Amino acid sequence: MYYTIYNPLTANGKGIELLDKFKSIYSKQFQNIIYVNTLDTEYDNFSKNLTPEDNIIILGGDGTVNIFINRYKKYNLNCEVFLFAPEYGNDFIKDIDAKPYTLINITKYLINLPYTIIDNEKFYFLNNVGYGLDGRCCHIAEEKKKNHKPYSYQRIAAKLLFTYKKKKATVIIDGQTYQFKNIFLVGTFNSKYYGGGVKAAPTQDRNNDKLTVMAMFSKTHIGAVSIFKKIIKGEHLKFKNKVQVLSGNSITVRFNKPEYIQVDGEIIGEVYEYSAIKEEIKKDLD
Repeated sequence: MYYTIYNPLTANGKGIELLDKFKSIYSKQFQNIIYVNTLDTEYDNFSKNLTPEDNIIILGGDGTVNIFINRYKKYNLNCEVFLFAPEYGNDFIKDIDAKPYTLINITKYLINLPYTIIDNEKFYFLNNVGYGLDGRCCHIAEEKKKNHKPYSYQRIAAKLLFTYKKKKATVIIDGQTYQFKNIFLVGTFNSKYYGGGVKAAPTQDRNNDKLTVMAMFSKTHIGAVSIFKKIIKGEHLKFKNKVQVLSGNSITVRFNKPEYIQVDGEIIGEVYEYSAIKEEIKKDLD
């Protein structure tokens, strides 16, 4: 059986338009299909009852996929998973060099997913965990979304860069500790991109077993603005006086004050710390 999962609120509230576009392209190919609204109260029960013979088609961006993969992992599902994504708000398809409005088999990308631990709760993620300025950006965007107002992550960030209250951070990667002052953000990445195309981790490869940690810091807000412009294009790695990029399997990030944290664009809340883990890929000894 084919199940198509859609969220009416995805793509800035244009989820129904995305559903209609999918039907216009694939309705003849998939005649026996069941449509599932992620906002329905029965969505969790639907996830529990999936079998390996079922096929899932997700309509939406990174947030919709994130909601599904956490159920996919929770119930140890083994079905094939496809994605039909819009051309905007989807850093995942940009990272895997796929085209919007096409059917993409993403099953292989769900095998060795990293996860984060926040307040003793486990969340799997496709792209990144954002803590600091980007978490606060997502919080503001979420409030605008609830009020049906248009928003742009990069525009929100541009305003926040001038007013953000900097933090102190402790970052522990595979047992090694790093200390930072004047922190604007510390993100952990499984993808090169986040925030609608910001190339924050240009060396990250989701097909290996490492995560990239990118810390952005500056004594002045003007300095933060200048380096953020570089981060958008992925041209920031050489500016080591404002950016440090590290990698590892086990990461803990702790701020001196609580801050908003987001997972694939989904706001979790204000916290003091988070951990992120990506299991090492076991290689055959033969």
